[in-house]
Parts: sequence; C-alpha cells; structure tokens
Amino acid sequence: MSTLGVVGADTPVGRAIVDAVEAEGFQVQEFDDAESALEAVELRSVEASIVVEDLDPVDSPDPVEVEFSSRVGFGIELRQTVETAVQALSIDLRSQRYLIEVGGVDAVTAAQLVEFSADEIASVDVSVSLDGESLFEGEIEQFDLGASSQLVLFTFLTSLSTSGHLILTRQLGVSARMMVSPTPVRSIVVGETLGRYLVALVQALFIVLATGLMFGVDWGDPLGSAAVIAVFALVSTSAGILLGSLLQNDQQAGGIGVMLGIGLGALGGAMVPYELFPDAVQVFSQWTPHYWILRAFRTLLFTDGALTDVLFEVGMLGVFAVVLLSIATFAYRRSITT
Repeated sequence: MSTLGVVGADTPVGRAIVDAVEAEGFQVQEFDDAESALEAVELRSVEASIVVEDLDPVDSPDPVEVEFSSRVGFGIELRQTVETAVQALSIDLRSQRYLIEVGGVDAVTAAQLVEFSADEIASVDVSVSLDGESLFEGEIEQFDLGASSQLVLFTFLTSLSTSGHLILTRQLGVSARMMVSPTPVRSIVVGETLGRYLVALVQALFIVLATGLMFGVDWGDPLGSAAVIAVFALVSTSAGILLGSLLQNDQQAGGIGVMLGIGLGALGGAMVPYELFPDAVQVFSQWTPHYWILRAFRTLLFTDGALTDVLFEVGMLGVFAVVLLSIATFAYRRSITT
C-alpha cells in the first residue's frame, strides 16, 4: 500500500488532500517539517510527500502552495490523486471567494452555500451516440476480435517455426535411416504431416478454451468454428512442411519463418483488422489464407453465423490447403529421397 507523507495536514488545504488520498485507498503519514518528510522519501519509508503552505485559502490573497516530492519514476498515482484533489478544491475555493467578494457574505456562509450547491445542483449528464456506420457488422465484445486474430497469427507462425525441426531430421540422418527401413515413403510423409497437423490443432484448441474460460470469448457456432480452424490448421501445417523442405538449415527456417508468419499475418488482417486497410491492400489480403479465416470468424462471431454461412470461406481455405499440401508433399518426398 503506497503511503503519502504530509506536512501541514491540519491546514484547510491539507485536510482536503488527506481526505481525497485516503478515499482512494492510500495511507497517510504526518510529518512536522519538510526536511523529515523528504528524508522519508529518500529512505523509501513513504512513496511521496507533500508540503502544504499554512495559509487560509479563503482569506489570503496569495495562492496556497503545495510542494510534491517523490523519487524518479515513483509516486505517479499519488501525484495524480493530489492534483485531482487540488483541482477540485480550487473550484470550491474560487466559488467561496466569489461569494465573499461579490455577494458580500461571510466565509462560513460562503462555504455552506458552496457545499449546498454541490449536493443539490444536478450533475452534468453525458450521453454518447455513434454516427455513421460501423466498419464491423454485429456486436463485438471486448476480446472477440483480438482472440480470433491471435489464434490465426500464432497457429500459422508456430507451424512455420517447426520447419527447422524438419530440416534437422535431414541433417542428423533421421530421414535417411527411415528410408532404409521397410517404411514406405508415403507413410513417412503422412506421419510427418499428421504429427504437425495435430500440434497446430492442439494450439488452436488451447487458445479457444483459454479465451473462452478466462475472457468469456464466444466463438460462435461450434461446427462452423471447428471447420474453419481444422482447415486453417492444415494450411499452416502444409506451409511449415513446404518451408522445411525447401530451406537448407534451421537458421534460415527460423528467420524466414518468422518473417513470413508475421508478414502474411499482418497482410491478412491478424494484427490490424483488414477493414481498416485501403481498398488496394484488401485486394492483396485476399491472397492470404489469414484473410479468409478471419472473414469466416467475422460471420461466426459477430452475426451469429452457422457453418452454412461460411462454406465459401471454408472452400477458399480448402483451396489453399490442397495447393500447399500438394507442393509440400512433393518437395518433402524429394528432400528425403535425393
């Protein structure tokens, strides 16, 4: 619990600041002089201190000075609380001074009138309305948009990062030893693909469950979400296998994989919603699988869509999966047989 050292806590301004600080949950420690308060700040027994000038703010023509002290980088919340309290007190004091000087009332009556007006006068009601059309259709909760984007970004990025392990199996001779065994090449390719596909699915499932349990993210129709995630995981797996089959060492795979994962994710709308892109950029976004799965999630999450509403997006992801998987399978067979 942060503690504020106060010199002059028995002054009118000091009492108001102390009340405001304690109302915010901070502790207050009184000091007799500024030197002892500053020493407490240096020794870290208090986080910050204030020295309030002993003047009556109503009777005195001069402003009351409040000196705030803290170590560099500390006492930020306390300073904000003190500033807010001083600003609120300044309004009341100016009102009292005005009543005394213009209205001709005494200080006690002025204070009572200001207190009465604060309690009786209705506060300002603020109403907020949105004009124009929203870029996003349907209702968007706090974490819905970010959760789907992070699932897409990290599932693809993680799949690309596994390409380095595929290269290591060749460099360490694991692939060669598998080839001299009775295991058919087809089984080796299918096994490698299936293993990485399951990793991508588990990661996506973890994100879905974690965001649903901790942040209340609604992933929409279960069948629709399962379909788009399953196909996108296959796209990610195929891209990772293709990258691992074409590159020569795991250092290349690490650098290029991160670059492609982040670059394609950004272009596809996994970092910034593609609705915010210029029209020309959105055309290029459609050449990434990220665009199509995020478009499917827009329908599932924000308009309560079902599987039938995202069949076109699932089909486009399927095209990416078939093309990438075909090329990746050919490249991987060639890398382990030559």
